[in-house]
Amino acid sequence: ATSWLLALLLFEMKMILTPASTFVLFLFFFDSTMAHVFSTPGDNTSLIRNTLESKSVMNPKGETWAIDDTSVDDLPIPLGMHTSTQLNTNRKSMIYIIGGCTGIFRYRNIQHSIKGTEKNWPWKCTDFSRKVFRFNPYEDSYHVLADMPIGKYGHTAVIVDGKIWVIGGRSRQLTIQSNGNNVYHDRVDRQIDVYDIAENSWDTIKNFKKATASGASFSLESGSLYYAGGYDNAYIATNEVVKIDTRKYIDEGLFEFESVASLKVARGMIHATTINRVGFIAGGSFEGQYCEALTSVEEYNPYAEIRGSKFKGTDVGYNDVWSLIQEMTDLSKDVHPSALINLNDQIITFGGVMNNECSQDKNLTSVVTALDWKDASSKWYFHGLIPESRFYFSAIPLPEANAALIFGGTAFYELECNCMKTMTRVSAYYIKDSEVTPKEHMSGVAMFGFSLFIGVVLLLVIYQIYSLTRKESLVTREECLVYQVLRE
Repeated sequence: ATSWLLALLLFEMKMILTPASTFVLFLFFFDSTMAHVFSTPGDNTSLIRNTLESKSVMNPKGETWAIDDTSVDDLPIPLGMHTSTQLNTNRKSMIYIIGGCTGIFRYRNIQHSIKGTEKNWPWKCTDFSRKVFRFNPYEDSYHVLADMPIGKYGHTAVIVDGKIWVIGGRSRQLTIQSNGNNVYHDRVDRQIDVYDIAENSWDTIKNFKKATASGASFSLESGSLYYAGGYDNAYIATNEVVKIDTRKYIDEGLFEFESVASLKVARGMIHATTINRVGFIAGGSFEGQYCEALTSVEEYNPYAEIRGSKFKGTDVGYNDVWSLIQEMTDLSKDVHPSALINLNDQIITFGGVMNNECSQDKNLTSVVTALDWKDASSKWYFHGLIPESRFYFSAIPLPEANAALIFGGTAFYELECNCMKTMTRVSAYYIKDSEVTPKEHMSGVAMFGFSLFIGVVLLLVIYQIYSLTRKESLVTREECLVYQVLRE
């Protein structure tokens, strides 16, 4: 704006521009214009601003990761045991937040028998969310999408070929008692809801008998997904894994699945991530011990990907087996992952609780652990700290920013309300004192074309100013000559 005001001022003052001054003015305009173009807020919006002084420790890789809960807008509603699914297009992430418990988890002393032993699952959600939000981290904004057909929590969600498959979880279901009364029960939801991102619409597959609550799902290639583990209605964990043919359903309307190799350990409250067509499931709990963590990590590598190399395994036969990889024994008290992600080939687990009552631990800081997939000799290592009291949240990696976003979650048990409250908090987990803004760069051809266009426009403007001032200068000289002739 300053440059154009200067140009207008020069014109009003009728200054005579020499070729040299014209060139200098052109460079000034061009530099100012290009600086404005490449600092436009829409292009370089910072996802994370280092505004929170948090407890942070340098990890073995020499990185100091921090947490910031002030820079990213909170969720529109409180959510716990929801899902966040990432769609990455041209190195830009859009995040789809689906369902969850939006009320509180009320404590109810409900007993059930597991193999003759009485176990508890005392937590019951008071309000099930059907809401779907798309979060744009570049604009820090939420957009409300079409509601799910039914509210649920503890479900899984995975994107395959532009569609998000929401499977299992727990929903409020009507039961008609013998006396004719209608009673709603919190039970495993047997339907699969498929969200079409392009159409903003839902399709439903009924009566999926393999559905569980708090299982995990992942996709290793186009046209299929895997669904693993979880709890049944009695909160007994399963180790069963099925492979769903998503392409056949989308193309032909036929829903087909097959059983594949089972997990080595039956588990629920689990999460999955993938690296190079390899699936991982870490931590979780079993047999109704919902806050007591498992320390084992399992890997599903059907295409024989080789860790630490770029080998894609396309010529290797299908290897249908789960393998236990190095346990996080030294870090076991923090391996009940509230989330599991792949951030730039680092398998990262975000710790949850360290006791079986879901109560606040003495240590208010959760530990983040990681395994470097690129390094074949790597072991699980301390990655960072999160000084936040919550669990059952979701996390999404932002590889373009070398950061992660943590959405919602559940507070620890509070005696005053006899409950666990869900929350709206959203935090950023990032490397401290590093630039985490995803830059948008023009290609060389586009930059040259844009620069040429701006340059031509500016030259034309300057030429017009020069022509007008030159013309006025010539007129003034002619008037002077006429005046001198008249005097003589």
